[in-house]
Amino acid sequence: MKSLLALMALIFSMSINIFCQESFFKNKTSDYGLAVGAWLGGEVYLEYYDVDINKETSILLQGFADFYLIEKLAMGVYVNYSSASFEETDETATIYEFGISIKPRFILSGGSLAIKPGIQLGYRGESVDIKGADDVKGFGVNLSIEFQFNIHSNIAPFGIIGFLSQPAGGSDDTNVTFAPIFYVGGGISI
Repeated sequence: MKSLLALMALIFSMSINIFCQESFFKNKTSDYGLAVGAWLGGEVYLEYYDVDINKETSILLQGFADFYLIEKLAMGVYVNYSSASFEETDETATIYEFGISIKPRFILSGGSLAIKPGIQLGYRGESVDIKGADDVKGFGVNLSIEFQFNIHSNIAPFGIIGFLSQPAGGSDDTNVTFAPIFYVGGGISI
């Protein structure tokens, strides 16, 4: 009889634990997050000069606010910041970006993991540290996948992988575009 009561208590506590885990993500109406990561190297094309320059790996800071329209779909806003250097020159560029995002959410593993693939569309500014060169303005198109972990707290740590791209943009001097350049990072959301 004692073992039956112990088994029932174990099943009951597991059920409550699973319910609490699932409700953590399901009950959220918004996510506010900060992340830091490594924006890997890649090629940036300067059309007027018909040359690719190589961007080196740099730190990427990202902030976002996602608001759930329904349990499995969020729309939000984001900001990105990075300082990039290039192999061919000692010059640097400070890159800032802000825009809107759309992210579906898939809850897995009994509520202990949420996967949020997303697309970001935004305005990108690049303050170039080259004498006589104009700053660059561009259209950012980014994709990402967040892996949020439920640690039974109001804070959810997450890992993120994605890429930033610039299909259109430039300055008075030249068009500046780049294909997807990947990044990886992590952070926390509340």
